[in-house]
Amino acid sequence: MGILPAELIRGHPPDHTENSMHGGRPGARGKFHIVVALFDVRTGLRLTGADVSARVSEIGLTGNQKTLNPMQIAGAESYGNYFEMLGSGPFRINLTIRLRDRTQDIKAEFEERLK
Repeated sequence: MGILPAELIRGHPPDHTENSMHGGRPGARGKFHIVVALFDVRTGLRLTGADVSARVSEIGLTGNQKTLNPMQIAGAESYGNYFEMLGSGPFRINLTIRLRDRTQDIKAEFEERLK
């Protein structure tokens, strides 16, 4: 999982793919791009075709839940979306991952502070 300030895409040319991802280029400050790549722990192979969602919140608050859209990075599938994260946190990021060959969701939780 990676967290990047959305302002980083402002320097891309107008026809760059990232300008149209996840509903378009975010305009406000305090937006961050959360990116998740999935790997099989036993084989190390990248997992694709998953349904991934994230809930991002300040500790103790409900926050926002969004689908992480599939996207190609260097020819490999990852998942991402923009989230508002004002202040330095801490923020709780809850991931829910549904793989096509499994009946149970995989859940992961991270706590992050922004610098």
